[in-house]
Amino acid sequence: MQKKPKGFDIEVKSREFAAQKRKIEQYVKTGLGKGKDLTNDEIILAYLNKRRGDANTGIDLSGAYLGGAELEGSRFIQTNLEGADLSHAYLDGTYFWKVNLKDVDFEFTSLRGAVFENCDLTNTNFKDAQLNGIEISKTKLCHANFSNSNLSGADLYGSDLEGTDLSYCNLNGAKMNGLDLRNTKFNEFTTLKGSNLLQTNLSKVDLRDIDMYGSCLSGANLSGANLEGADLNGADLEGADLTDANLRNTQGV
Repeated sequence: MQKKPKGFDIEVKSREFAAQKRKIEQYVKTGLGKGKDLTNDEIILAYLNKRRGDANTGIDLSGAYLGGAELEGSRFIQTNLEGADLSHAYLDGTYFWKVNLKDVDFEFTSLRGAVFENCDLTNTNFKDAQLNGIEISKTKLCHANFSNSNLSGADLYGSDLEGTDLSYCNLNGAKMNGLDLRNTKFNEFTTLKGSNLLQTNLSKVDLRDIDMYGSCLSGANLSGANLEGADLNGADLEGADLTDANLRNTQGV
């Protein structure tokens, strides 16, 4: 068997990277990735899957189809993914910074431990997604759909959840302290066990029959909230405002 020349593998990998770089540069300049099915494009997927550096900076992939793509640990920096389809994809540990993700479809996508920082997730669909341990900071989540998703242990620090749907959602242990949740949708199947709702604004929110066992609600605004049948056993309510709240059959109060 003929022996490979010294440095052969490195040279091949260098050529492959150069090809990826040329193609991605072409995508950036011409917008070729926009609205395109990229699931069978091995070159572009290999580039997007880079786990180091700012490989995916400034790329326009708006409307692109990446359903089922395996991009765990990738980095997206100031990328335009508006309207892209990333449903059923594998994005665990992926990092997004200043990315336009408006109207993106993440349905049934795995995003465990992913980080979204200073992004726009307006009208984004996270239905049935696996989001446990996710970090979403200083990000727009207006009218996003998280129904039936797993957000256990998530950190939503400083994010805007105006009109967000959290029905059927697992928020056990989630950090939502200081957020304004007045126009956020919950239902009786939403769970908030052990969640951090310190100084959160829940005024006039419908929290009927929700399991909030052991949650921190210290300093929270619950004035006018509907807490009928909710489980507040073990919850910290020190300094919470319960003025005009419906506490009928509420447990732990």
